[in-house]
Amino acid sequence: MGDIPFPIAATASSSSSLALASGSSILLYRTSSGSASTSSSSKPSDPKNHPSSFIRHIAISPDEKHIAALTEAKQLLVFASESLEVLSRRSISKRGAHLSFGPKGDIILTDKVGDVYRYPLVPRVIHEDERPGNGLLTSDPSRNVDADLLLGHVSLISMHLLSEDGKHIITADRDEHIRVSRFPQSFVIERYLFGSEKFVSALCIPSSQPSWLISGGGESVLRTWDWTNGNQLGTVDLEDVLPYRTVRSTLRKDKKQGKRKHDADNDDEFERAPEGWTLPSGRGICIKKITSMRIGEKSVIIFFSSGCRAIHSFELPSDCSENPRLNTLETPYPVLDFAVHPRDRSKFVISMDTTWGTIKTNAMPDNMRGIIKDATPSEEDLQAMRKSIMIAEVSDSGTLSNVSSTHSSLLDPLLAMINNASLSASSSAIASLDLYDELSLYPRWPGFEEDDDLAGPADDKTVTIGDASGNASEKTYSRAELEKMNPKQLGRLKAKGVDIGDLMPRKKKKQKLDRDESVGADTVQG
Repeated sequence: MGDIPFPIAATASSSSSLALASGSSILLYRTSSGSASTSSSSKPSDPKNHPSSFIRHIAISPDEKHIAALTEAKQLLVFASESLEVLSRRSISKRGAHLSFGPKGDIILTDKVGDVYRYPLVPRVIHEDERPGNGLLTSDPSRNVDADLLLGHVSLISMHLLSEDGKHIITADRDEHIRVSRFPQSFVIERYLFGSEKFVSALCIPSSQPSWLISGGGESVLRTWDWTNGNQLGTVDLEDVLPYRTVRSTLRKDKKQGKRKHDADNDDEFERAPEGWTLPSGRGICIKKITSMRIGEKSVIIFFSSGCRAIHSFELPSDCSENPRLNTLETPYPVLDFAVHPRDRSKFVISMDTTWGTIKTNAMPDNMRGIIKDATPSEEDLQAMRKSIMIAEVSDSGTLSNVSSTHSSLLDPLLAMINNASLSASSSAIASLDLYDELSLYPRWPGFEEDDDLAGPADDKTVTIGDASGNASEKTYSRAELEKMNPKQLGRLKAKGVDIGDLMPRKKKKQKLDRDESVGADTVQG
């Protein structure tokens, strides 16, 4: 029985090529020659395609000469597009949430703790004795000698987006914030877009409307904004997304078992946990990617929700007060990512998790892990797993269709690369990959908030934060805001001069008590 091909976790495209991330390698299809090639393993110190070297995010530079990639092992890699040779390798201190190139070819990286950095394309030459320790870097991200700190949120940042003219950077976070800052002088905050009621995890500026912004996250709507003035223009209803939810969030042991009332009448498995366990708040929606496509004279928006067996679209209306009709293309497996076709801008390539339902499942097995590591796929299952991408087409009205059968010239070389034996791994290695961590990371978890007895007086703390150019801005933090932060966030503010009082030792003590009470209560896949 052969190994299983790695799922295509990330995709990116340019005007001349399509890049796919498979395990620790980059697959590249060039439209000029119709040929496809693959890079070598991205982490030589590990066995080929070891899960720790699994590539999570990729991006293609504006001049199409470089590909940036971010691995599970927190390695930032730069590949040469022509040869797919690894040109540089840098370690980052925290897990990445989003990756892109800036207008001048530098790399913009958002980490999951709450900071956005700008890395030069060519790494800086730094002596080891100049590097701060991980503890210092965690508390003060401005000490990162490999990159420039652009901005930070006091919440987990999900993604960033540069405006079409490259003069603004828009960031979104777990606490419903969408922030518009200048770029690269990102210490200047121009405005916030207020109105989201749950976390924001995806942003898109339509190419036909560069002053508009479409946002999505944990709500059952997409929101359209004029980001230049902060006005909300309209919403798009997402009720039609709910039937395609397939992957449920991980479960956690209910810390307040017996104290929380469970809705026995709720038969939605994505909102109701088994007895003794809890799910995060929300309806299991987490919009992962939104993209605009120009079809003739019209603009069409394409998006999908993490863990869903479908991709959706709608025609962007000129009047956002009208709720547009949602179009849906059902897929046989949960969607992982998609990228616009390099040559035909009305088509796009979809990658899927073809291992779902065979070696991974929502069921809760005896080992309480939510994945079936010992499963041995049949030959029929293996054949299905090897068809992990498909090609879809969108019409000017937004209607979607599967056109894989008529585009074998693109599909066949890509599938041949994906199914190369060197890009495969055992079923246990594939099953151990958490391809849907955002379903658990971004939503709030009832019962896991800080206790009310940590609340203190509502006095405010003001800190002046400067950048490398000597410019400075003031930020006032209310006591309530400080109370919501974890020790790492508080340590970061303390390093910048904020008086946090005795919050940090009390929170650390509370965390230790929580850990002691939850011994044996592992996080499990629901």
